[in-house]
Amino acid sequence: MIRQVQDVQAILSFAQGLLREGGPENSAVESPIEVRSPEGMLHSWFVPVTSDGTIAGFYEFLPDGKFLRFSLYRGDQAYSDWLSPEKLVHCSRDERCGKPFLSYDGSPARIVWAVPLIRGEKETLVYVAGKTVYPVPVDARPQ
Repeated sequence: MIRQVQDVQAILSFAQGLLREGGPENSAVESPIEVRSPEGMLHSWFVPVTSDGTIAGFYEFLPDGKFLRFSLYRGDQAYSDWLSPEKLVHCSRDERCGKPFLSYDGSPARIVWAVPLIRGEKETLVYVAGKTVYPVPVDARPQ
């Protein structure tokens, strides 16, 4: 039976329990991170699973704590590279980087970092997925 949880600490505890029941060996659950819509509304909680310094997968929970999904990653991307916002984008001299936030590209199933780029008075978003950086599609930009 899937139970619901109501706060971040409870989500973390629930994810740790799920990992003990059948997650990858030699792995750990890291702190939950908010996933926000491109407009900034809370969509879900992303709970990274790490193994030997790499991101091995994640659990995702709805805002009310209901378990949504689990996914495993293949590859060797360092946890600190993927989940350290300060390593995501390096701005040029004529722009500033705003605070990155986890979001999604079109579908909530495609989790990405959204990074505001500020040039003068104009702010735009770019998406970052792994080592790929690309502009937010025009039809997905917040109004």
